[in-house]
Amino acid sequence: MARGVRALSGYFAKSNGVWDVNYRWDDQTSEYLSRHDAWKDFESGIVFSRVDIVCNSVPQDRIAATLEPLAGDPNTAEIMDLFTHEQYFWPFYPNYLPDHPQRLTSRFAG
Repeated sequence: MARGVRALSGYFAKSNGVWDVNYRWDDQTSEYLSRHDAWKDFESGIVFSRVDIVCNSVPQDRIAATLEPLAGDPNTAEIMDLFTHEQYFWPFYPNYLPDHPQRLTSRFAG
C-alpha cells in the first residue's frame, strides 16, 4: 500500500495441486478467493480479487458462456474481473488477435 497498490488480481485456482497466482496466501484464503469476488487483507489494506476471465485466452463466442454462470452466483456476481494481455491489440505482435477489442467490449448478458 505504501507504493499506492490498493488491489491485486489473481487466478486463485489450483493447477496440479498448486495454487496459481495467489500471492502466496494460505490454502484457506486461496480457497475462499477461488469461490468469491474479492477479499481484503486488512493488515496491508490491499483488496485481492479473482480474475474471472483472461480475454485473450477465450474466443469471443465463448465469453458469454464463461461469464454467465458467475453472474448468476451471489458470491461471484458483484465484481467481474476481466484480464487481458495488452500485446494482443498490436497488429505487429505475432499472436495478434484482430477481434481483441471486441472481446473486451462485447456484452455478455443478453
